[in-house]
Amino acid sequence: MNKSYDEMMKLTQEEFYKITTDFNPTYNLLKLCRSNGYYYMGYFIGSILKKTNAFAHLDELAICAYFVGEYQESIDICNYILYTNLCPETERLRIEQNRKFSEDRLRAEHGIYD
Repeated sequence: MNKSYDEMMKLTQEEFYKITTDFNPTYNLLKLCRSNGYYYMGYFIGSILKKTNAFAHLDELAICAYFVGEYQESIDICNYILYTNLCPETERLRIEQNRKFSEDRLRAEHGIYD
């Protein structure tokens, strides 16, 4: 099979959305991946769940994106959470801190230091 990663991800997402409307078991798997350091698997699962637009899913995905080096995506997800009323006020500071971690890593990656 000579399909690119992006093509395979798209096909997987399409099939996944055809068969499920209950994302809780998949979210639990995402959280388990993240909390046990399986960031690439969590990033993959989180990318599938991204369309659900739920705070908890996007939060976990942002963290996994950071740990697999997708800093800009992590920043974008954090911004989305913060600026679309998805973020509970009790989580705002933590999401802002997570965004800053990604911003710092992205700047360092590009040799930009304050």
